[in-house]
Amino acid sequence: MFLYLVTTVMMIRLPLPNLIKAYFIATTFITFVTIIVNQFWRLSLHAVAAGGLMTVVCFLVYLFEVPVIWYLAGMIFLSGLIMFSRLYNDDHKPAEVWTGYFAGVVSMIASFLLLL
Repeated sequence: MFLYLVTTVMMIRLPLPNLIKAYFIATTFITFVTIIVNQFWRLSLHAVAAGGLMTVVCFLVYLFEVPVIWYLAGMIFLSGLIMFSRLYNDDHKPAEVWTGYFAGVVSMIASFLLLL
């Protein structure tokens, strides 16, 4: 998490688009949250990443008005594959996977809405 924080601080200072800054802020925030939550209850970090990346793709499609439905369909398939693999290997329970997925989605949405 420390490295995410350092990277985020450096990215904020650079003249980059707010979309990139929002992504790094959300990644740092959700990493911090999952470190705290995982002390008491397990979240699937793979599902957190899949949910966050899915949200980034949705925002890119929406903001740039690019009809790239194949990217969106690919992300849905990839997210499902990641979450299925966590369940298939008995690494997590369904509640841990879905909670992680929605934690990634919510953190990205909140970051993008606040910073864009």
